[in-house]
Amino acid sequence: MPKNLVFSNYVSARSLREGLASLNEKLLAVDSPGFMVPPAESAPAPGDRLFFTDEWALGQYLQRNEFEFYPRALAVELDDKLRFSQRIEALGASPVPFWPVDAELPAGEFPVLLKCRNSWVAGSPMPRGAICSSPEQLVSRLRDFENKGFERSRFFLQRLLPDGVGNSWSVAGFHSHTEPDKNELLVTHKRVATGSGLGYVLATIEESDPAGLVDRTTQLLRDLSYTGPFELEYLEDAASKQFYELEFNPRFWLQHSIFIHSRDNRLLKRYLGLPVPEAQAGWQPVLWVSGVGLALSLLLPWRQSSRKLFRLLRDHRADRQLLLDPPLPVSLRVLASEAVRRLQNR
Repeated sequence: MPKNLVFSNYVSARSLREGLASLNEKLLAVDSPGFMVPPAESAPAPGDRLFFTDEWALGQYLQRNEFEFYPRALAVELDDKLRFSQRIEALGASPVPFWPVDAELPAGEFPVLLKCRNSWVAGSPMPRGAICSSPEQLVSRLRDFENKGFERSRFFLQRLLPDGVGNSWSVAGFHSHTEPDKNELLVTHKRVATGSGLGYVLATIEESDPAGLVDRTTQLLRDLSYTGPFELEYLEDAASKQFYELEFNPRFWLQHSIFIHSRDNRLLKRYLGLPVPEAQAGWQPVLWVSGVGLALSLLLPWRQSSRKLFRLLRDHRADRQLLLDPPLPVSLRVLASEAVRRLQNR
């Protein structure tokens, strides 16, 4: 019988552990150091079942048939945002407008986002990028990155769309290229960003799909012959009301606990090949809140993002199911650990 292991970041691994426990399955290990799931004592053995919540760990195991996991093979670049945009544009999708780093930009395109093509390289996190307001600032920021040892070819340019919170949408779930009756999709809308890359809030949109995002996503994943858990992020241009594909996460993502706690654990059941009952009509809408983001807001209540989060919680306390992940005590430990890590890396 295959064992269950997870190779992922520890916050998301904790949600997977809870979801597997409800299915009488045990999560044995995680490869990244953390205090919520024990670290791996040994490498996985043939026949082990693997779970991934970051592209770097997943990339180490692709094409290795001795393990059981999704996605097995990918028709997209795993963690190259430029190549993904090029790939889906060739398929007729509409990625956020992009250019190579040395391209001559159209008139009036500044400010522009200087963005790293990869989130991870050789196991190390890459910089998130920078907003550049002029050609001179773009040259200066590229020089700064090069002086820090990052190659120029690691970056590309992307149109900067205003309001990067309320215009951020996702379609997430499980997609099967060969068995479409196994598809399990959910539209979410980012409502508040708490800053520091540590957490945000999403509200599930049960009856509203403002631009046919589910159909767009299904068609794109079908064109990519994709099978597995995923999240496809979209950005809405507030001026034109057009939705652009932003990024693709071919894995379990941070808010997969929406499925675990409010949708009968249907995502993990799809992944494990377990029977999945018919979806229930009238599931209560969900307000998913990053526990780390809420903890940060409680510690810094004067920030605008904190006030927006508190208003959102107040406005939806009666009409939505609140999901906090991870719980507040765990989230405070995460913040403490992150603070220590950042001090050590100074």
